[in-house]
Amino acid sequence: MHITRIPRRTRLRGLGAVLAALMVVGLPTPTLAAASARTPSAASPPACTAAMTKISFRAGQGAAGSIYGHVRVKNVSRQTCTTHGYGGISYVGYGDGTQVGAAAQRTRAKVRTVTLAPGQRARARVQMVEAGNYPRRTCGPTKVDGFRVYLPGETHAAFARYRTTGCANAHVQLLYNKPYRR
Repeated sequence: MHITRIPRRTRLRGLGAVLAALMVVGLPTPTLAAASARTPSAASPPACTAAMTKISFRAGQGAAGSIYGHVRVKNVSRQTCTTHGYGGISYVGYGDGTQVGAAAQRTRAKVRTVTLAPGQRARARVQMVEAGNYPRRTCGPTKVDGFRVYLPGETHAAFARYRTTGCANAHVQLLYNKPYRR
C-alpha cells in the first residue's frame, strides 16, 4: 500500500484530515452523519420572534435637540431565545399604524448575540431628534402614536406606544438606533 503525503498548505485538521487521508489512501470513508453522531453538540436557542416577546419603549434624558430612550424586548415565552444585531424602528401614526417619516438609521456599534431566558430583557438605544429642530415646511410636523419595531431578522412587527411629534417628510432623519444589548 502506498501512502501519499498531503502537502502542508492543504492539510486539514480534525475530521477533515481523517477523511482526506482515507480518500488519498483509497479506503472507504465513513459518512459524516455517522461521524457527527458521536460528537456532542449543543443546539443553539432559536431567534427571538415578535410572538415570543413583549416590546416597550422607555424615554430617558434629552440633550442638544434630541431625546434618548430604549426599545425594550422582554422574552415572554417559555423558552430561551436570542437576538443579534439591529432591529427596525420607525414612527407610526394616524391611529392606524401608518409609518411617519424615515425609519431609524443605524448608529455604528459593536454587535453581540444576546441570549434571553424567559423573563429576561434586552434593549436598544434610540436617539430621537426633535422635529422642532426643522422648519415646518421642511419637516411637515405630524403627531406620532409610537414605534413600529422589528426584531433582527424578523418580519412581524410589534408596536410600542410613545406619543410625540415626527416629520412626515421621509428625507428628514429623526431616528437613530443601536444594536440590542443586555
